[in-house]
Amino acid sequence: MGDNTASGGPDISVLKAQGVPVVSLQQDGTDYFDYHHTPNDTLDKIDPAKLQKNLQVWLTTITTIANSQIDLRK
Repeated sequence: MGDNTASGGPDISVLKAQGVPVVSLQQDGTDYFDYHHTPNDTLDKIDPAKLQKNLQVWLTTITTIANSQIDLRK
């Protein structure tokens, strides 16, 4: 709210410009570009433990926001 500097990332930043609330969760991206947008960028490269951790963080974040009384569109 107010001074939120989240961009939502390049794929959805246009939504913020239209007033849609966005959040930017920061995760360890150390190996993100090892395969990103290469022929080896396939689902078999996903680490199930890292995916599970990421999913839990997103579920917690979204659940907290969904149950909040704060109107994030202001």
